[in-house]
Amino acid sequence: MGYEGVTHGGIQFCLLDDVMANLLYLRGFTCVTAKADVRFRNPLGIGEAVELYGEMVRQRGPLAIIEGRIVRASDDTLIAESTGHFMVKGRFQPGLDASSSA
Repeated sequence: MGYEGVTHGGIQFCLLDDVMANLLYLRGFTCVTAKADVRFRNPLGIGEAVELYGEMVRQRGPLAIIEGRIVRASDDTLIAESTGHFMVKGRFQPGLDASSSA
C-alpha cells in the first residue's frame, strides 16, 4: 500500500512488467527485462478492478520493445503505462518445466 487507500506504484509496475513479459511468453519465448520506464498517470484505489494491456512495438534480434498499460475497468481511465526492453533468451516447449533436461 502507498498512501492511504492508494495502490503503491511498485505493485503497479510489477503488473506492467508481468503483462509485457507475458506477451512474449504466450508466443513461446523466454525473456528477461533489460530496462523499463513507467509513467503514473492517475491514482489507483486499493481493490479497484483494472485491465492490463501489452503491445509489441518492435523486435530486432534478441531485443523486444513492448508497451504496457493499466486501465481502470470501471471508467477506462489510464492509470499507468510503461515501455520495456526485453532480451529474448530463447524458445520453450509449452508443458515442459524450464529445469527439465532433454
